[in-house]
Amino acid sequence: MKKVLIIIDNLKGGGAEKVLVTFLKHADLSGIEVDLFLINKEGVYLKDVPSSVRLFYAFTDSSRFLNKVFRRIFLTYPFLFYVFFIRKSYDLEIAFREDSSTRILLKSPHRKARKIAWLHTDLERYHYCKLTNPSKYLKSLKYLDRLICVSKGCETVLLRLVPEMVGKTQVLYNPVDTEAIRRLATEEVVTEFFKEQCNLLTIGRLDEGKNHIFLIRCMQKLLQENKKIHLWILGDGVLRQHLETMVAEAGLQQYIHFEGFRKNPFPYLAACDLFVFSSLYEGLPTVIIEALILNKKIVSSYCGGAEEVLQYGECGLLSGFSEEEFCEKIKSALAGEGIPTEKLQKRITAFGLEHQCKCFSDLLNE
Repeated sequence: MKKVLIIIDNLKGGGAEKVLVTFLKHADLSGIEVDLFLINKEGVYLKDVPSSVRLFYAFTDSSRFLNKVFRRIFLTYPFLFYVFFIRKSYDLEIAFREDSSTRILLKSPHRKARKIAWLHTDLERYHYCKLTNPSKYLKSLKYLDRLICVSKGCETVLLRLVPEMVGKTQVLYNPVDTEAIRRLATEEVVTEFFKEQCNLLTIGRLDEGKNHIFLIRCMQKLLQENKKIHLWILGDGVLRQHLETMVAEAGLQQYIHFEGFRKNPFPYLAACDLFVFSSLYEGLPTVIIEALILNKKIVSSYCGGAEEVLQYGECGLLSGFSEEEFCEKIKSALAGEGIPTEKLQKRITAFGLEHQCKCFSDLLNE
């Protein structure tokens, strides 16, 4: 039986974590023994890991002081993860995220094991972990056997930064379970949305990269013209308190609503009038694909992956980071018609669950 190791930071509510769990649940793993290693055992997707996958970890809750200290020490000297925690030998070792997970993989002592890493972001815009030296990190990628990019945009940027990776990359889109999303969208009724008013929705971790401060500033401008508009923010993260304070100080609590993390965000997505996304950088924003599946109007920033998903404006509106431009795109989207059904269905097919999971299984079986 082939032995495969997968490394990821944690299983919190992020896109990469959700994608990994989707692969593990739906891909054909027969004849493969999969071990999943987490730096920190935490996250909403822990209970979704299939029982056939052996889960092990270095530390528990990352908010605990001692865990923070040990995590910092181990990420400063990532070979220590193999000394103390990853003792088995494997045929294939995978880092399912860039940065910390990949740095651990690159210190593997198992020379015979093939080494593959995933890239979920635009490395020119990405904000690295404080313990990562970007220049050294990029130079080290050439020692990988393969690097899986979640979009063509990711791959283009990578090859510009690390030309030695030419011939060692592969694009594999994130899998999306279209039927499950449509089913989950009908399981709950969202009563909080205001009828006869415009309800904007954004979904994502509340951190610097998702750029919620920009959205709040855009709302301030929109509300100067239209008091019947609301922004609903789904997600949690390190900036939540700061963002809530910012909204309170601006007196916008009745227009901007923080709903926290929702494991099933799809009833909200189905009920909103417009999905807005202001991220600074993305590899392939799965949430935009999910919005397309539910036939939503979309306004997104130019963040790398969004352009590819939206076919450069054919399936949704794109904007730069000018508040005036973003507000105008929101007004245009609300006033305009949706995407033709035929074009929408054709775009969604590219991210089909069955095809992407087969590609994942094939990769593990090589």
